[in-house]
Amino acid sequence: MDDSKLTIKFESESDQWSEIICELLNSDNELQINKCVISFKLYGYNDVISFMIGYTFKLDKKTKYVFSEHMIRINIHNKIGHRIKFKVDSLLITFHGYTRTYTWKNAYMEFLEVKSESSTIIDDFANYGGSYSVEGDPSNTIKVDEMPIDDITNDTDEIRENKGFWTSKKILVAIISSVSVIITFITIIIIISKCKISGYKQAEDMM
Repeated sequence: MDDSKLTIKFESESDQWSEIICELLNSDNELQINKCVISFKLYGYNDVISFMIGYTFKLDKKTKYVFSEHMIRINIHNKIGHRIKFKVDSLLITFHGYTRTYTWKNAYMEFLEVKSESSTIIDDFANYGGSYSVEGDPSNTIKVDEMPIDDITNDTDEIRENKGFWTSKKILVAIISSVSVIITFITIIIIISKCKISGYKQAEDMM
């Protein structure tokens, strides 16, 4: 792992695994994820299947993102019947100093259909569902008038340096401090649970 790459790997006790590798661009105002390559190997098959996802995701660092109960189905380009599924029970992405909160709960547990060849840029998830609310980082409301001047200076510097975040629910609970928002995202995205690969074997049987 380095500052320009995100690598996530899911493994099981049987001889099957999946891996996601994405490029990262970390700027002052946003975190961009793109050029993701998904690779997987199914039990009983020797071949490793790899394909690229053309989507680009841009996360605003002034926004906290809350996703829950999402089912994602990726249809693989040029592979009829081949697809991979992800279930996201809960995903929370928090940047220090955020000023609003975006929440998207898939209440009906409908599949979000994704085409691997799409070059769509997603910089506002509200275009697809969910909504924003005025809910900022609690650390933004520190009572400055009650603190000595020296403490204000020191604490302000510490707040700027601290990229604290937290995630919660069934898979991961963490309270971690890091100087890199990239590390924050890498850790949070691991809470994607129950990675399921399906459709591949059925398609092979039919072809």
